[in-house]
Amino acid sequence: MSTTPSPALRQDSARPSRRRGLLGFLSRLVPSRTPAGNLPTPRRLSAWAAYGTLLAIYLLVFGQSLAGQVMMMLSQGDAAVTAPAPDALWPAALATWARHALLVLLACAALWITARACRVGIREVFAPAPLGRRRQAWAVFAWTLTAYAVCMTGQSLLKGLLGAGDGGFQMETPGEMLRMAAMIGPTQITTGFVEETVVVGCLVLLLAAAHRPAWEVGAVAAIAKTAYHAYYGWPVLALVPAALIAVWLYRRTGRLWPIVLGHAAYNALFTCLVVATALTTP
Repeated sequence: MSTTPSPALRQDSARPSRRRGLLGFLSRLVPSRTPAGNLPTPRRLSAWAAYGTLLAIYLLVFGQSLAGQVMMMLSQGDAAVTAPAPDALWPAALATWARHALLVLLACAALWITARACRVGIREVFAPAPLGRRRQAWAVFAWTLTAYAVCMTGQSLLKGLLGAGDGGFQMETPGEMLRMAAMIGPTQITTGFVEETVVVGCLVLLLAAAHRPAWEVGAVAAIAKTAYHAYYGWPVLALVPAALIAVWLYRRTGRLWPIVLGHAAYNALFTCLVVATALTTP
């Protein structure tokens, strides 16, 4: 009796290898998982303690922004960020830079409070021990940059489709674009540190210390991310996937620096695009 497999059997036996090949390709795009023993191990906190600490540091860093948005809504004012007049550029820029320097210091304070509450080293919050795995770090960076680029593009599309709100940056003429880039350009670089330190690093550590499930961590991160961007209106919901991806990346790898740098890189590219558009517009 012949032992040669039938064509159907040969095709069936070939399919798993093709699936493995595709899955293998896709798996190479996903950052490798850091062993649990290399990730920071926060001490056990009650849910009340974890959420109380998280709320305190969140309000510490973003409370002024939230209060300003509430006041704007109550007064029915315009939530848009507009470019200063030419003669008011540098006073406005210096004030913006000073406020943002304060935010960086507050984010550092939030990091210190979280590290003390969870009894982990500050260095452990940003990278697993031992260091290494450059490919993993680059993958986290690429995922973060792509997530922000896609989500912010989606946000712009939603704003156009829904005609929702006047939030965000309002720039019409080349001069306004250049003045806006000069005023907020430096702060766009450090925004990644402020936001990702609090709404990813601190948030994940505190809720991990309370042993909260993954879905709850993601839901809280989405709410935290969109709350201080609420001035965008309903299109702010396009930021939810970026928030979820950042939390997933951090829980998987323990690497916060590539997430911070990916966010900062997107902001820098956006600023460069604004400048290039202004210089090429007649």
